[in-house]
Amino acid sequence: LPEVFLLEEPINQAESLTLEYKNYKSPYDQYCVNNLKKAICAFLNRAGGIILVGIYENLDKYKEVRGQHLT
Repeated sequence: LPEVFLLEEPINQAESLTLEYKNYKSPYDQYCVNNLKKAICAFLNRAGGIILVGIYENLDKYKEVRGQHLT
């Protein structure tokens, strides 16, 4: 994976045991927080990995960077 992603840049790498995409935007509701906690725990209990927040994935498995505002 590249270190920097541009907005609306397509991503060609599929999710795997060590890579997860989340399409969450702040402010996070309790559902998003709980799902992120579960994903983090799953990665810690397995082999580690990367969770990318702000990645849109449609039904055709096309993924693109939607971005995330950090405050």
